[in-house]
Amino acid sequence: MGSAFCIQLGSGFGSFIPSKILDMTGFIANKTQTPAASGAINFYFIWLPVIIYAIVAGIMVFHLKYEKMEPKIKADLVARAEQRDA
Repeated sequence: MGSAFCIQLGSGFGSFIPSKILDMTGFIANKTQTPAASGAINFYFIWLPVIIYAIVAGIMVFHLKYEKMEPKIKADLVARAEQRDA
């Protein structure tokens, strides 16, 4: 369920962000592009993915830290549930 949410969220942002970048730089389809629009196209094909991958890598570092703690967290939750039920 979490992965489906992430895919939907990524698809939405993946369409929204480039369209807003192109809109702000004066992109007009099927026309010769201005230098600003050409720069925006280069940005979102090269630099935007690099930025997003860097952000995701940072998130994954924190995720791995807490993923190692998962067995302890589960054991603590089971112990709490057993105390509550007793």
